[in-house]
Parts: sequence; C-alpha cells; structure tokens
Amino acid sequence: MVRTLLVLAWLLPFPVSGGTAADIARAVRENSFDRAECYRVRDLTFLKEDIRVYLTDGYLIFSKPVAGRRMAAVFSTEVEGGDGEVILLPPDRAERRSMAAFIDAPNLDEHIRAAVLLFTSDVYEQLTSQMAHNLANRKAPEMAPVLDEQWSPVLRNLGTSYQVRLTLDLLGGRAPADRLFAGMFRSTKLGNFDLIYDPDNMEQIMAGQIITRDNRLFYDTWTSFPARSSRQHPTPLVRDPQLGDYRIDATVAPDLTLNVISHVKVRVTAASLAVVPFEIAREMSVTEVRVDGVPAEVLQAESARLNLARGGNNLFLVAPAEPLHAGREYEFEFRHFGKVIHEAGDRVYFVSSRGNWYPADGHRFSNYDLTFHFPRGLDLVTAGDTVDDRIEGDMRVVRRRTSAPVRCAGFNLGDYEHTKVERGGYVVDVYANRKLETSLQPRAPALPSLVLPSAGSLSHRRPDPLEDPAIAPHIPSPVENLQTLAGEVASAMEFMASRFGPPALPHLT
Repeated sequence: MVRTLLVLAWLLPFPVSGGTAADIARAVRENSFDRAECYRVRDLTFLKEDIRVYLTDGYLIFSKPVAGRRMAAVFSTEVEGGDGEVILLPPDRAERRSMAAFIDAPNLDEHIRAAVLLFTSDVYEQLTSQMAHNLANRKAPEMAPVLDEQWSPVLRNLGTSYQVRLTLDLLGGRAPADRLFAGMFRSTKLGNFDLIYDPDNMEQIMAGQIITRDNRLFYDTWTSFPARSSRQHPTPLVRDPQLGDYRIDATVAPDLTLNVISHVKVRVTAASLAVVPFEIAREMSVTEVRVDGVPAEVLQAESARLNLARGGNNLFLVAPAEPLHAGREYEFEFRHFGKVIHEAGDRVYFVSSRGNWYPADGHRFSNYDLTFHFPRGLDLVTAGDTVDDRIEGDMRVVRRRTSAPVRCAGFNLGDYEHTKVERGGYVVDVYANRKLETSLQPRAPALPSLVLPSAGSLSHRRPDPLEDPAIAPHIPSPVENLQTLAGEVASAMEFMASRFGPPALPHLT
C-alpha cells in the first residue's frame, strides 16, 4: 500500500513553488504520454515566429503535466491520407544559401511523417483551442496505448537532453510568453531534423540535424537567424541577472587538470529569480556553488543534443536557498574542475575552451582578477596587467588584473619565447612556443631502397637525411618571426586606435 501511494505521488505534477530543480528535471526525464489526452486531429496550425507547423491529418497525444504544465506532444500521420508539414523561410540570401548547402533547397518546406514537440510556452493551449472549434477533431482513446508505448521512450530520451533547459522555464526562469519551443521532425527525404525557437539566444531560430561522422556526433546547423519580432523591432539582448567583477583562482595540476574557484558578482535588475542559468565548457564539472556563503542547488547534466546545438557549452542551473530579489547584488562562488588543457607534444600545450572554462552567461563585459598556479617551468599568457609573479616551491603563481572591462578571460600555457613592443602609448607582448608541436613537425622523405652490392664491389652507405642538407627537411621554428609579428601587431593596433579610438586595454598580450 505504501509503495502504491509513493507511485501515485510521483505521478502528480510538481507545483512550481514546490520541488527542487533536481525533482523537476527527474520528472522531465521520466515523463510519459497521457492516454486521456489522445486525439484524432485535422487542420491544426502552430506558429512560432518564423516556424510554421501544420498538423493536417493524424493523431495527436500530449504528455502528462510537469510543474503544472504539459510540456510535450507527439503528432503521427499513421492514418490513411495522414499528412503534416513544416515551413521555415530564412530571411536573407546568406541563410538561404546555407540551407541549400545541406538540404538542396533554399527554404524548408517538408511534409512530415511524425513530430515530437517540446515546449514551455502556450502550445497546448493553442492546439486545444483550435480543436474545440472544429468538430472533425475528437478523442481517440483506442490509439492512446499504441502511441504511449511507441513514443514515451523517445520522449524520455529527448527529455534527458533538454532537462536543464526545460527546468529553467518550469521553475519560472523566463516570462510565460517567451519560452522554449523545440520540434523534432521526421520526413522521408531528410530523416530526423530539428526546428528550435529559443529566446535565450541572439539568433532565436535554428534548424539543424544531428549526424555521425567517424563515430562521433556532430550538429549540422542548417540555418540560424533572429526571429521575426527581433528583426522588426531590434533591441539589445538584455540578460538578467547581470554578471560582473570576476575573481578567479585556478590551479593547474601535474596531469593538466584545472581546479578552479570562481567568484562573480550577480545583480538582479528586473524581477526576483528562483533559478539562474549559466554556461560552462562541457569538459568542466561544477561541484559546488554558494550564494553569499550559503550552499545552493546545482543542476548540471550531460545534454548531448542541446550542447551540440549550443556549440559545445554545457547549460547548468543554480537554485539559491532563497530567491534572488530585484535590486540586490549577490556573490556567487563556484568550485569547478576539468581537463581543458591538452599537450600537443614537445612541451606545446593548448587550451580547448579559452572563453568558457569558467561559469558565464554569454560574453559580457566584466572586470577580471585572475590568479593562476602552474608548474614553474612554464609560462602563462592571459589578459590584464601583472599584479604578482612569484615562485612557490615547484609552482609559479601569477596574478593578473584587467584595467578595463573585457568580454572574456582567455589564457594559454606553454614554454614560450617572448618579445615586447611599445608604440604610441600601447604595449604589445607576443609569445611563441620554443618548439613545434609533434603533428606539425616535418617528416623526412622516404628514400628508395638501395640494391646490395655484390661481393668484391665497393660498399655503399645509405645517406642519412639529417646529415645530407639536400635531403634533410627544414624544421620551422615558431620563434623565427616573433619580432616581425610583434611589430605588425603593434602597427595594426596603432592604426586602429588612430581611426576608432583607444582600445579597452592598452596592454595587449
């Protein structure tokens, strides 16, 4: 009996005011379709900015509520004469050419066999309102078990990818009229493809497809552009809350793992927030967050589909113990680690995530106070003026501080040669690896096999390519043009400053 009650309690929708972010994310992942909400439908239309979806003839079933809202539906054309259609018309020539490169047509106008719709906006209300005014639409309980069993596993799979983004909206992180719509469509010609409207992005409309190449997943973005309302009434994308004044302390371990403590000031300007979204490189894991010293809940999950579409960034949520109030400033402390530094051979290193190795929400102008601890035999390149540079045992400690706000704090690590050029009041520091990474080193050309001499003949020795200058390859050095490059960068900086005004930072590294 107790077990039955627990199951029934789980099936009830979570209220927005109750349940943690993890609770709602679990409900999204484990959701299924509501057999009482299955319909035989004709001539339904859904419009979201530039995206047009026509459910011409087929079956439609809605998901069970999560946090009081139905957030998914499936449309199937498995009926005689069944049909559906999606249309997307890119607004300019460049986007039409991009679309044509992938689907051999400048516009998307595709008849579909099935569609899975995820949403936190008013899609359910739009569709049910149309059904109420058309007698051709009716309940279809006979198809509900079939559709539920067939499509619930698909819904859970997609829910795993979109759980963080859906939870953000379901916890009240966005205005009700401006929330996510993601449609996954299946057609005979194109296979499975996506149409997405996400108001969080500067280009809110996107069409694309997950593909596999060399046993790796990639996301082909066919087209992306600002939605119709943004094009007609362009306004700057204002994100709330505002982030600024980063203080970051990072330690590079011997295995190149980066362990970081990041502090950032967070100011809420519009309305109180129960949850705050951040992005970070998918290689980085956030282990703990505190808001003004108080532990906060963190929801971070591997969301392959969404992360591929977002360029590899991992969306995660922070839910403070108490909602953030408008007009107040808070200090967030993040502890995170990961492997974003990689070795290319011969003490050559590269950072794969220069601008998103710390939590952020878009690239916004901010001041940075950066402290790095790393092996003493290496050099660090990053933005800002040097505040401290010292040796502590086997580690070198470098602290840099920007003199003006910049968009992001990239860095690199290596064994560098260095030169400095001062011109027109600006300082340009240029660093170059002392050696060439392994994959770029030239290979000696293959030599033809020599015929062994017969007895009594003169012996022949196979020439050594390292001894014969006519055969030995030239090994380029990254430092050969260091001084020339520094001069060219300084000249370009001086020219740009004379035409467009002084740069944000007078010291460029």
